[in-house]
Amino acid sequence: MSTPDDNTRINVNDDTVIGADASDDTIITVPIDETVVGSVEIIDDSTVIGDVVPSEETVITSDDTVIPETTDEYNTLIGSLMDTSLGLSGLIEEVEESSGDVGDTAPQQELISRFRLRHINGTKYELTKPLIMGRLPAAPLRGDRGVTLVVLASPDGVVSSTHARVEVLGDVVVVTDLRSTNGTRVINPGQPTVLLAPGDSMALGVGAIIDLGDGNRLEVLG
Repeated sequence: MSTPDDNTRINVNDDTVIGADASDDTIITVPIDETVVGSVEIIDDSTVIGDVVPSEETVITSDDTVIPETTDEYNTLIGSLMDTSLGLSGLIEEVEESSGDVGDTAPQQELISRFRLRHINGTKYELTKPLIMGRLPAAPLRGDRGVTLVVLASPDGVVSSTHARVEVLGDVVVVTDLRSTNGTRVINPGQPTVLLAPGDSMALGVGAIIDLGDGNRLEVLG
């Protein structure tokens, strides 16, 4: 192919064949503003590069969220963790049930206490177990199965259904008001009467009087 001289002009949009031989089909074409440097990846219409800023006409719905599928390894791990959790839950339930069975079948050792309560009518109550006192006392739902329920007469309804709890803690007698309606009064020898607030407890000495109302007064005996 011949080399163009100084008078030769190359039209960038001209497809003229330049060469010494007319049969030479070499075409020199200079593209305008379409020169690409480096490799170019052809992108189809569905490929998105970078962040897409929706135009005013773009409608975005919340129902087209796609959650990627998990791998088999991930599913295996999650399944293993769930199996472990369920296994621990079952084990805890078995331990609780077995503990309850042991508590029911284990022989109760009779406790000896040097304290007693004496009602004003002469009835005496041993304090080997906690006493739950009231018009219609009920034992706690969980735990403290070893209690004694003491029914007190209350014609005027002054005494609550489950009024007070009396028990020995260490070397002292403790009375606890079980959120009664009219309260629990305590009279220690040589001291003024104390009205317990709902839920409050108080240590008692020998000779102390517990007044639950409606003539129900109980003395602590040593």
